[in-house]
Amino acid sequence: MPSAPRTPLSPEEYVALEEKLGVKHEYHDGQMFAMSGASGPHSLLQMALAALVYTRLGEGSCKAYGNDFRVVIEAAEWQHTRICPLSAET
Repeated sequence: MPSAPRTPLSPEEYVALEEKLGVKHEYHDGQMFAMSGASGPHSLLQMALAALVYTRLGEGSCKAYGNDFRVVIEAAEWQHTRICPLSAET
């Protein structure tokens, strides 16, 4: 028997629910998707890439953010980044 369709979550509902649960999710088109934990090799690669990006950006107007930084991509997607370089102009 198919499950009943879910009512889409608003971005505000998503943020409130994620804060209440204390677990990271990604938000896409009104739906939440649980994020799995990373493996050891994945985590090491992420840290190495973040260090390279951070070093390359230097003291300019762009900054590098890590995996706990939530980014809104277009109007319907909220994702936790792995590495996110952003310009001060954005």
